[in-house]
Amino acid sequence: MAPPNTLSTLYLDFIGKSEAPIILHRWSFMSMLGAVIGRRFIFKHGHSTIRPNLYTVLIAEPASRKSTAIKIAKRLAIDAGYKRCTADRTTKEGFLTWMDGTHTEKEKSKKGEDQTTQEFGLELLQNLNVDAPREAWAAADELYNFLGMRNIDFITMLGELWDYEGVYEYKIRNAKDVRVPYPAVALLGGCTYETFSLTFPPEAIGTGFMSRAILVHCDPLGDTHKITWPKPPDEKKREIILLALNMIMGLEADSEREFIPDSEAMQLLDTIYMTTSSAVKDQRFTHYNSRRFAHLLKILIICTVDRLLVESPETLFDPSVQIFSTRDDVIFANTVLSMTELSMPRALGEFGSSKYAKVQNKIVEMLRARKVPVQFNDIWQAVVKDMDKISDLVIQMQALVAAGLVISVDHKGYTYVEQHHSDMLYVDWDLLHDQEIRLYKPH
Repeated sequence: MAPPNTLSTLYLDFIGKSEAPIILHRWSFMSMLGAVIGRRFIFKHGHSTIRPNLYTVLIAEPASRKSTAIKIAKRLAIDAGYKRCTADRTTKEGFLTWMDGTHTEKEKSKKGEDQTTQEFGLELLQNLNVDAPREAWAAADELYNFLGMRNIDFITMLGELWDYEGVYEYKIRNAKDVRVPYPAVALLGGCTYETFSLTFPPEAIGTGFMSRAILVHCDPLGDTHKITWPKPPDEKKREIILLALNMIMGLEADSEREFIPDSEAMQLLDTIYMTTSSAVKDQRFTHYNSRRFAHLLKILIICTVDRLLVESPETLFDPSVQIFSTRDDVIFANTVLSMTELSMPRALGEFGSSKYAKVQNKIVEMLRARKVPVQFNDIWQAVVKDMDKISDLVIQMQALVAAGLVISVDHKGYTYVEQHHSDMLYVDWDLLHDQEIRLYKPH
């Protein structure tokens, strides 16, 4: 199969040759499209409502051009009329006050009525309806600047807002109560390995935020991909993208048109849910794995809108027509997510690793090299200098078994479980860009 006929395909064509890896552009686009959609298109999932807001963190070396990818997506959203980009630097209290909308009145007092209406139209409308949903997209070149240094309170709060229903209320000291109705918050931020460790404390691994974040890792493309004189953007493609985004924003912010998977999509989603309980085989992603299906559904909304914007926009914008996600939409969403999950452990490096992370790696490498099961006592002899007591090894072996990396073979010992990523189910690599296939497809 060829890459699908979608707005994202047009977007990547619009990007053209870039020193930033395509995967950074793809996720910048997906974050932006999810933010623009806001609460306009949703999935109902039991008692929950799934919205397409993503928390996306691009983690790579400084030379990878993360900022370039983020800035292009952000500029397009703004040029299309999106007015809910947050400040690049803020605080927890400042962010919540901005979401509350109280800043609008301050701006209104500083500007003439006509100018205020023009520049803050959306926010003024929200003020007329105190229960209007509040949207926000934080698109920060450097996530450290937005979140600050190891601000666990801010991080925890963002984790809560990812799927928050109802009115979020917060008391700011010496100020009025902040009231944020039906928040739809999306985040796109860039980090190097160094700034990631400055932004997130090690204990963040166990927080709600980290399980709600998609960590996108890539290596710099290197000197062979340097472009001295990049081509100017194709204005025709840019105008098509702007028009599509503007059409979405023309819908009521809280329209909440419900998507329904068709029968084939429903069956495939059920199969994926039942068979991908540990998509990322790393203990640090245990909580992420538990929310993996919610991530997939969020991405599925984006992929469905992405397709219909090109294939059948009249369906998307006709409220009398039921919108269906197809099996192909599910395959595309799962492919993009699965590709990214392959390198999520590399995105973290040693961050948040237990003190025995290196021991685990040593055990795995030893078992991988052996073709027969290895007895527990032999494993202990190999790592005894790295561990305090034998009971710690018991715990580590249990963790490796739970992660699906090791299996206990009756009384014969332990053996390595081959990871057949190349046989990943419900993934079609041909749907991706050539560069993504070369860099991420397992061999």
